[in-house]
Amino acid sequence: LDTDGSKPNNDTLDEAWTAAPISFDVDGFSQIAIQMIDLERFYNLNNLREPDGRINAEELLRFKGMLEELDLSEELADNLADWLDRDDRVAGYSSESASYLTKPLSYRAANTYIFDKKELLLIEGFTPEVYAVLAPHVVALPILDVLPINVNTATTYALASLRQTTGNSND
Repeated sequence: LDTDGSKPNNDTLDEAWTAAPISFDVDGFSQIAIQMIDLERFYNLNNLREPDGRINAEELLRFKGMLEELDLSEELADNLADWLDRDDRVAGYSSESASYLTKPLSYRAANTYIFDKKELLLIEGFTPEVYAVLAPHVVALPILDVLPINVNTATTYALASLRQTTGNSND
């Protein structure tokens, strides 16, 4: 309920569920702490992948827009697309299995959904420094459709992804 006792129509970061973790005793010996986080406030990295393994061009533009706002290279979006897409054909700048297999600890591109945003650290160009800038604004949920962003709780940079909806940045 809102502070006035009415039922809210939307989520905001001013609601009680967004507060610090809530702790409680379980059996006199243990304690559990929980905290609720609205995962729709972040950009879902898996939005780039269609269920059939193709890359969603509109979402690729949105992610590039967010990277631009974060002062990160847009090439990162192409590398993520290569990691997510269904094949080993290079769409970015050599970020498919062939480039990863030449590393001292070799591995292949996933060519499927990301299950943890830390997986970005395996992708060409996603250095720890880049990850530190991007991580607070993204999530990796294996959802078969585009996860909408909750504009009421979204980070500023997740909202920036919404302005890139077509190939024309003037839209």
